Amino acid sequence: MYPTLIKEQLFERLLGAGTRTSSNVNPIFSPPIIFYLLIYYYFLVLVAHKANVNQTDDEGRTALIAASYMGHSEIVEHLLDNGAEIDHEDADGRTALSVAALCVPNNEGYSKVVNILLEKGAFVDHQDKDGMTPLLVAAFEGHR
Repeated sequence: MYPTLIKEQLFERLLGAGTRTSSNVNPIFSPPIIFYLLIYYYFLVLVAHKANVNQTDDEGRTALIAASYMGHSEIVEHLLDNGAEIDHEDADGRTALSVAALCVPNNEGYSKVVNILLEKGAFVDHQDKDGMTPLLVAAFEGHR
């Protein structure tokens, strides 16, 4: 069941991302697309098998913090829908909203992540170990 469902979701992602299907070159062999598909595939498998979405690395970062930092809005939504702690702090006291605020203008993904986190109730006045709130971080980085 999982492999078929996951394959369908992967191809929907490819086509939804504007992958050309009428080219001489098969777009699936593009390294960035292969990398993204592998990450997305493993993510879906792990969530389907009830992996602990709040597991941390040595710096206290969770998958939600990492996905927020990288601007992966769909993964952020999946993680939140599967029990990710929205206001978990890493070793520096940063939350998913804090790290997303660092990167807001780089691409549309980051602003989507910030909007998702705000809509889901992320604490906007949280202060990291340096006393910085997400708003202060965004302002310090020159984001509007």
